[in-house]
Amino acid sequence: MITISNINERVPRDAQFVTISDGFGITEFPNGYFKECHHLKYIQMPDDICKIGDFAFFACRSLRYIELPKKLYSIGEYCFHGCVNLNLIDTYFSELF
Repeated sequence: MITISNINERVPRDAQFVTISDGFGITEFPNGYFKECHHLKYIQMPDDICKIGDFAFFACRSLRYIELPKKLYSIGEYCFHGCVNLNLIDTYFSELF
């Protein structure tokens, strides 16, 4: 499992399980942050994430499950494009848009 505590750290393209550390002030994923992480299967996000940029998970073809944080208010364009194995997006809210 890879733990990210600084959003300026690049995620290794072969990472399968990623945890974003809570309490480090990470509130958004920039555009294309996980782009083409073909082996990524699961990501654990803190509730502080409020924005996911365009193409953030683009072509993460092994991603199967994602739990969206409670404070999320924006999901960028083509965020999950190419995530062909994504089976479940779990949310805590009924209206995202």
